[in-house]
Amino acid sequence: MPNPSLLRVFVDADVLYRATSASHQATASLAVLHLGQATVLEVVTARYTLEEALCNLNQRSPALAMDLLNLAKESVEVVESPPASVISRFVGQAHPKDLPNLAAAVQADAHMLLTFNGRDYYPPPKLIRVMTPGDLVLRVRNTVAGLAV
Repeated sequence: MPNPSLLRVFVDADVLYRATSASHQATASLAVLHLGQATVLEVVTARYTLEEALCNLNQRSPALAMDLLNLAKESVEVVESPPASVISRFVGQAHPKDLPNLAAAVQADAHMLLTFNGRDYYPPPKLIRVMTPGDLVLRVRNTVAGLAV
């Protein structure tokens, strides 16, 4: 059940993949998952999205896939993938391959959809905001810095 006092963000497979495959620990994707782990925000993804990231990581390194699985258990709420009838309502608001992510994000009551492929999404801004993990981390950093004034 979503916590109404927390920002709820949906992460796509690329964000999950980069959280554990980056060459350094300062990646924004990993920071987003850590913010979820610390309950600063709610991180959510669809089951098929997590499976896609795990499959891609497993091809690169089974150890990285296990790292993601362990991190996701502590920081990501995994929701069921939406049925085709729900996905079809979003035709024209995203590239066809990305429609399942958009539908899952909206169905999960996410405020934002985090992706590195923002140009593939074009929903109405009132429906959901699309941005990169880096953009979100910058906004969080600026908000926290404002508290120091």
